[in-house]
Order: sequence, then structure tokens, then C-alpha cells
Amino acid sequence: MGKKPQGWALRVDQRTGNYTVRFRAPDGRRVHRSTGTADRKDALRVAAALYEEHLTGRPAPALERLFALWLAEHEARIKPPTLKRYAEQVRLHIVPFFETYEEITDATVQSFIAYRLKNVKAATVNRELTVLRQFLRWSQLHGFREHALAVPSAPQRAAGTKHKNGGQRTVELSPEQVAALLEALPEVTPRGKAPARDFVRVVYETALRYRTVAELEAPRHYRKGRSELVVTDDIDKAGYGRTLPLTPRAREALDRHAPRRGLVFGRVDLRAAFKAAGRAVGLPEEDVPHLSFHDFRHARLTEIGGVADLPTTAFIAGHKHVTTTSRYVHPHRRKAEAALAALAGPKSTSGHEAGHGDESRPR
Repeated sequence: MGKKPQGWALRVDQRTGNYTVRFRAPDGRRVHRSTGTADRKDALRVAAALYEEHLTGRPAPALERLFALWLAEHEARIKPPTLKRYAEQVRLHIVPFFETYEEITDATVQSFIAYRLKNVKAATVNRELTVLRQFLRWSQLHGFREHALAVPSAPQRAAGTKHKNGGQRTVELSPEQVAALLEALPEVTPRGKAPARDFVRVVYETALRYRTVAELEAPRHYRKGRSELVVTDDIDKAGYGRTLPLTPRAREALDRHAPRRGLVFGRVDLRAAFKAAGRAVGLPEEDVPHLSFHDFRHARLTEIGGVADLPTTAFIAGHKHVTTTSRYVHPHRRKAEAALAALAGPKSTSGHEAGHGDESRPR
């Protein structure tokens, strides 16, 4: 590697198609770094700059540039929705906090955790720390950092600062309550710029996540008159693309708003509308501040779980693991009693008739 006239050599990473540059640093360490590009001319320029930085001892490249190189190198191995989420976490939270690469230390990482826990839950912070952890591991492997930095996880008990509405929790809704809430919701948002009732109706009827419904486009995901909805990987949280059949109510709601081309709904804010609707239908006052889109999805999945098996419910929900679905589907006592009674047979209507008094029967 070091025998090249210019002191470095280019190689093509077969996984990503991007060029990487290899050379020996002045201290004898082997350096292997991605140029972040598949264009040879661009790669030559980047390689020369990277090599010069090591020889002259200049400060490390800007933090944004390093993250860009890391994301580019992992582009072929990370699913598009995950890559998009990584980029957003880097741009919105990680880079603005640390500002420079040298500022990423044990102390500043702890400060980052404490700062983020003031605004979001521990689970969200841990996802951001996973990105930071993977980036630092990559940067050490490529010669940017000499010593490893152990990035801890956020405290499990930390739940972040509660929202103004008192925190988030699931509000259990019956089908009757869902119907009443839909009627109590306004047809459009308070400023009249976006659909309100039909948006929530589609969330409920399809059991899709809020973000997925907000990013539905015509004709890519839905075309007027269609009886099915195409959920692509890029709009699904788990990257679980699938085609879902639509109920008549969901179809009607989509048809009222689907353009020939473009977003069907877009993002809407119904926090105030949910509170007003909750009070209008008589929800317990302690539940009113917590009512959200997720509760309609949760209610629908609970209904579906009452008539469908777990794998089918997981497919509709977009869960890759049925263990996730099991947290949505509540046990149905009456169904359990009916199932046990059917297995026991028509003669066994109580514990005494099932043979508990017959001591001569083998056990």
C-alpha cells in the first residue's frame, strides 16, 4: 500500500461500489477509509486529501463529513428506512450537540444522554446512542480514533420529561367508543387545511401507523377506486412492505382525498381535536390528555386479534415478530372460556361434571 508513488492506493468496496483509500500513517498504523464515492475522479481527489490530512497532522474532517462517509459506506447494507432514520438522527440531534469530532468524549456522551432525556424517552435516546456507537466503532477501524470509546445505554428507568399532556399511555377503546370519537372529530383540522376525521378513519380501518398514513401517495400507494393499499418499505417503520385489502369505509375515506398525484393526507396535528372529542363522548378525564392516533391503531388490532390468528394480525400490523403483536392483542376471557368448553365436550359444563369426584378414574 505504501509503495505507491503517491503513498496510497485505491480499492473498490465490493459491497457498496465506493472506492476506499489505503495507506500507512506516519506512526505505522494501516489506514483504510472510504472516499464515499463510486466515481474514480472524485475518489482520487478525496483520497489525496485524506492522505494529506494524515501526513500534515491537520484536524480531523468536519463531523458532518465523517458521518456522511460512514452512511455512504453502509448504504448497501442498511435498509432504506433505517438509513433515512440514521441520517435524521445524525442531522437533527447528534451533530448539533457535539459539533466537532474531538468533542465526542466520555463526558460529552453522558451530557448528551442527560440532555436528550429531558425531551424524549429512554428508548429514543438508546436508538440515537446505537447510531453513535456504530459510528465510533467504524471511525476507530478506519483510523480516525486511536482508542475505543464505550458508549453506555440510557438508564432503563429514565422515561424522559413528560409531555405537557401528562405523559403518554395507551387508552383502551371499544368499537363503540371509536365510532363515537370519529363522529365527534371535525372533518378538517381547526385551520381547515387538512382532513381530520377521514385521516383517523383510515388509521383505524387499516390499523396502520400514523406516519405511514401521513406519507401515503397517489398513485404510488393508492389510486381512486382501488380495493387495496400498497405499503412500500420506505413508509413503513419496520421496512415491511406489503399489500393490504381495504374495507369499504377506508376506501371511501381515501377516495375523498386522493389526488391524481401527490400526498393523500400529509401530516396533521389533532391533539386539540382529540381532547375535545374525548370529552364530548365522555371518556374518563384521566384518559382525555393521552388520546392519540396510536390508540385507534391499538383498538383495531385488538379487534382483529379477536377474529384472526396471530400471524395474520402481525401481517396487518406490519410486525416482523408476533411477540410484538402480542402486546397489542389483549386476551379475550369469553373466547378463552368458549374454547376450553368446546375442548372439554358438551357434558362438561362445570368442574364437578368433568370427573373431579371420580376417584377410581386413573390420573
